[in-house]
Amino acid sequence: VESYLDTRRSSLNVIQHVLEVLPQKTYLQSITFTKRKTLEIVGQVLTEGDFQILLDALITLRPTPSLPGEEPFFAIVTPDSNSKTLNLGSASLSVRDFRINCKLNYTQLDTARKR
Repeated sequence: VESYLDTRRSSLNVIQHVLEVLPQKTYLQSITFTKRKTLEIVGQVLTEGDFQILLDALITLRPTPSLPGEEPFFAIVTPDSNSKTLNLGSASLSVRDFRINCKLNYTQLDTARKR
């Protein structure tokens, strides 16, 4: 019963936390949440540094950051990105497209449900 009442790892809560750590000027194409399995984020940032900030934030993201020992949201974060140049008429802009697959960390909840 306790695991059903714990909404810290609900889809809305996970997505809310992800949106809070996005660097400024991150453009999202899609967010796909598969219950208890994966979260896929597809989008674009301006620099490699912005991509690295996002990646580092996702790897360490936790439901309650101040709670010691709490498991991160994601067990595995798999990044894929590439640079491209956008032609803006008389100017061009280098950007980084990305696709990040995050395997959700539900081991703690699964263990609690087996009891």
